[in-house]
Amino acid sequence: MNRSGSLNSFNDKTLFDPKIRNLMNKIEVSVDPEIDGLYPHQWGAELNIEMINGKQISNKTNFPKGDPENPFAAQEFIQKFNDLTKDLGDFDSLIETIYSIENLQTIDRYSNTLKSKRSKSKH
Repeated sequence: MNRSGSLNSFNDKTLFDPKIRNLMNKIEVSVDPEIDGLYPHQWGAELNIEMINGKQISNKTNFPKGDPENPFAAQEFIQKFNDLTKDLGDFDSLIETIYSIENLQTIDRYSNTLKSKRSKSKH
C-alpha cells in the first residue's frame, strides 16, 4: 500500500493497519510445483492478480532481485543497506568506509565506524 516492500514496511503499525488487514484477507498463496522444482538453480515466483473488473495481471521472475542473475543496481544496493543499517548512525561515513575497505591497511577504521554507531544507537 505504500509502494515499498522494504524492511521498514514491516512493523506493528503496518501489520495492524485495517487496510492492510483487509488486503491480507484477499491474498491466496500457493506453491507451483513447476517453479518449486527448479530450485536451487532458479528460485522464482509468479504473481497473479485478479482485479475487481475481472482483468488479470501476471508477472513472473526466475531470479529474485539481488540474485547474481538479477543483481541490484548500485543505488538499489545502497538504499537497501541504508534501510538495514539506519539505526547504526552516520550512514555516509559508513558507506565511505565500505567503499574504501579494500584500500585500508587495517580494519580499525571500519570497526571504529561501527563501534561509534553502536554506542550512539544504544543511547
